[in-house]
Amino acid sequence: MKTVPAAAALFCLACASLLLAPRAGGALTKVQAGMKAPGFVLKTLEGKPLALEKNLGRKGTVVAFWATWSPGSSRLLARLRSFHAEHGGEGLAVIGVNVENQTIGLEDREKIRKFAADLKVGFPILLDDRLSIFHRYGVVAVPSTVVLDDKGIVVFELSGLSLIGGEELFDRISSIVGAGRPAAPPALAYHPDERAVREYNLGRQMIEKGMTEAGRAILLKAADRDPNFVPPVLLVARLLREAGRLEEAEALTARSLERMPKNAQLESDLALIRLAQGRTEEAARILSEVIRRDPEYAPAHCYLGRALKQIGDREGAIRECRLSQSLNPHNAESFELSAETIEAMGDLKQAAADYRKAVELIAGF
Repeated sequence: MKTVPAAAALFCLACASLLLAPRAGGALTKVQAGMKAPGFVLKTLEGKPLALEKNLGRKGTVVAFWATWSPGSSRLLARLRSFHAEHGGEGLAVIGVNVENQTIGLEDREKIRKFAADLKVGFPILLDDRLSIFHRYGVVAVPSTVVLDDKGIVVFELSGLSLIGGEELFDRISSIVGAGRPAAPPALAYHPDERAVREYNLGRQMIEKGMTEAGRAILLKAADRDPNFVPPVLLVARLLREAGRLEEAEALTARSLERMPKNAQLESDLALIRLAQGRTEEAARILSEVIRRDPEYAPAHCYLGRALKQIGDREGAIRECRLSQSLNPHNAESFELSAETIEAMGDLKQAAADYRKAVELIAGF
């Protein structure tokens, strides 16, 4: 009985850290600051198609991924509504991309419509049915916000809406329209090598078509061409890990971490390699440190859950899975892991529910 209050206290402490810690940079797994934002065409609540490229603001654009079930989304939309109402005529465009469910039905549409109306949102709300744009950008938590310059280049990304991260976000948006105090620009305005970006996109497409070896070779060229460009490194490391080539995956990830220490994505990938190597406690330490710095990086919670399950801390594993799911309920892996853990604890009804959710996400229901 004494362990229940302790677990609850840990959960509350983790939730509090979500509010306070900044989470700027590395918020997306497939798009990086300095890249041109992937274009898309989605329908509004009224069924009208809207293209990102044709609706960029004269000075900049904010793309907000949100959902009615996400507590942070209402706070984000309310602040964006106020800012857009005041500065929308000054060259700033705001687009809300709803990621409610894998498929968005009539009931979802009405819920989304009412939610936006209650907040008096005056900018376009688009429906990401099938979550195609959610996955194309590599969103890992909801809400997530991407700020683009006048040419559609990503200049800022944020997962969640922590107190500090939220202020950084709105400082950056303010600097676009010249309102308030200007945000401090990055020390170096990094832009990924254009050829590396093209090679990354080509390699990813080839892998999706089943040409894994050829795609991996092209991704490695992209990583070599621009060592600061993270997406190809993450994808190649995953392919090597899944093929059991752990030493190669480790070497690639470690090389990138030397250039970009404390990168949540790379560190989490290194932790997965450690798990595959049987170095579970080391993996748990890496992930715990990632979460301490970046508590809204949902994959780290999921991976820590896997490490804790291997160590034998089932309650801790479930806690981390639930935190991951609260940030990103569209990740099948976290539901599969929680189902396996809960099943081992004997709660077959809840395990079945989590297995069912994982299958739905994998199948795209």
